[in-house]
Amino acid sequence: MGGTRGRKKKAGKTQNGKKSDQKGVSGLSKAEKRQRLEERREQKKTQAATQKTKSKFTVDELLDKVEECMDSYNYEVAQKFCQRALELEPDNLRVLEVSGSLLLELGDGDKAKQCFGRAVELSPEEGFTKYMCLGQLLEGEEAVACYNKGIQVMMAERQKQQQQLEEAAACDPDSQTVSSQDISSAYCSIAEIYLTDSCFEDSAEEKCKESLEKAIEECPTNPEAHLLMASYQLSKDNRDEAKQAIEKSLSLWLPERSDAEEEEEMEENMPEDPPLPYEQRIATAKILIELEVMESAEKVLAGLLLEDDEIVQVWYLLGWLHYVQGEDHKAAARDNLQHALKIYPIVGCDDEDMLEHMKELLEDLGPGEEEEEDEEEMDEEQEELTFDDDEEDEEDTSTHDAMDH
Repeated sequence: MGGTRGRKKKAGKTQNGKKSDQKGVSGLSKAEKRQRLEERREQKKTQAATQKTKSKFTVDELLDKVEECMDSYNYEVAQKFCQRALELEPDNLRVLEVSGSLLLELGDGDKAKQCFGRAVELSPEEGFTKYMCLGQLLEGEEAVACYNKGIQVMMAERQKQQQQLEEAAACDPDSQTVSSQDISSAYCSIAEIYLTDSCFEDSAEEKCKESLEKAIEECPTNPEAHLLMASYQLSKDNRDEAKQAIEKSLSLWLPERSDAEEEEEMEENMPEDPPLPYEQRIATAKILIELEVMESAEKVLAGLLLEDDEIVQVWYLLGWLHYVQGEDHKAAARDNLQHALKIYPIVGCDDEDMLEHMKELLEDLGPGEEEEEDEEEMDEEQEELTFDDDEEDEEDTSTHDAMDH
């Protein structure tokens, strides 16, 4: 009959039977009661807000938010959305790949590697992007194996797409997820490893050439493939072949421009999204200078400055280009190198070798006409000051002599 209705809670204990560490409400002052009430209200608000955030977005919506933030370079907010998506579905492939890409942008290679590695474990035979990203984070043969696996996945996906297109003529060819450019770029990544990190390994030269030939065969209009072929030929001192390759690369992306055109017209002709990234265009300029194709090199460097005029290396290369052209180009070389030296500390550049070379070149070039005139004026001013001081000394001496007499 008594049941639960007649039971009383023991003082000083909570519902779960644990001792309460709080004072009895009756023992609190009015101020303490108000404070306690405010704390509980704030706690409830926080819990409600957290719950609202948790239920507000689905995983796909969170990832869309991540990509929006990344497009606007708001990586801090993107990371928060990404972390929430990972908490909801830690083994969601899209979540893992987007998270890995974000971490890659933020420079957290170890965590990015974990995300892409987990994506590979969950779906090794579908989706090539994770292999391309993982290849960037690995070195040597591990990276090569990763790129090769990515190529294998791409080719399988492309074959599947082609079958679908044949079976359903209404399919949109533009909806294909794998392109020849993608496969060609993967071969380029392999070739670059054998050109740099693994260049001393057995048969590195043959593997590099084979990868480049496959890259060009897969996509003859990929300027990166021809750029790397130029670099490969130059490493073998095949200057004619290197020149042919770099000129082919240029023809695929650099707009035509006559000598009479102004800088403004060149800026209008530059593509909004150049096929070659900024760093690869710097590499192009270096090869052109080494091959003494100065006009094209200057054109490439001028385009880079139009895009971003605060890159020390570009000003340095422009100065070096004019320096090697001889006496008639000394003034231009000096101007460009001085500008490079001026912005070096401003932009936080830390290439000590480049800095030393710039100083050596400027020392060899000597002062320009304006600098010489400035130095002459300073010398004249110094002489005048010295002459005035001497006159004052003579006057002081005469005065002292007169006083002595």
